[in-house]
Amino acid sequence: MQEESKVKLSNISFKNIHGTSTRPEAVKIICSATLPYENVELADIEITHSGPTGLAVSQCSNVKPKVSGKQSLTTCSAPIPAKPIPAKPTPTA
Repeated sequence: MQEESKVKLSNISFKNIHGTSTRPEAVKIICSATLPYENVELADIEITHSGPTGLAVSQCSNVKPKVSGKQSLTTCSAPIPAKPIPAKPTPTA
């Protein structure tokens, strides 16, 4: 069982972030339901996905960020799976 956060975060800015993500979920902002983040800003976020599955996406939970500037992905557009998907084990030689 995962315990809810007892820390409240606010006034958080992510600005001028550029690059490439190997995963489709380039941005994840997962906040506590009991203490959601406040005053979150995403400004000038340009991240591309290097894999074959399409464009980079972002996932958000319990936060409504203020979006400004150029964005290469639709902010908070991707659904968050109900259960985390475990990583595939890497074969060893």
